[in-house]
Amino acid sequence: MNKSQRKELQKACELLEQANEIVARVKNEEQDKFDNLSEGLQQTAANAKLEDNAYFLEDIESNIEEQRSELETFIDN
Repeated sequence: MNKSQRKELQKACELLEQANEIVARVKNEEQDKFDNLSEGLQQTAANAKLEDNAYFLEDIESNIEEQRSELETFIDN
C-alpha cells in the first residue's frame, strides 16, 4: 500500500470517527428523552421505543468504533 492509499484510509478513519460522534449524540438524546419521562410514561410502547433506539444505537456505536480501530491497525501494518 502506498502513501496516498494510506492517506485515503486515514481519512476513512476520520469519517468513521465523525459518524460515531453523530450516532453517540443521537443515542444520548434518545436516552435522555426516555430518562426524563415519568415511570408511567416510560412503560408505554411508544416511549419504550426511545430506550430501544438508544440500545440499538449503542450497538452501532460500538460496531463503528471496532471497525475504525481495525482499519487503523491495518493502516499501521
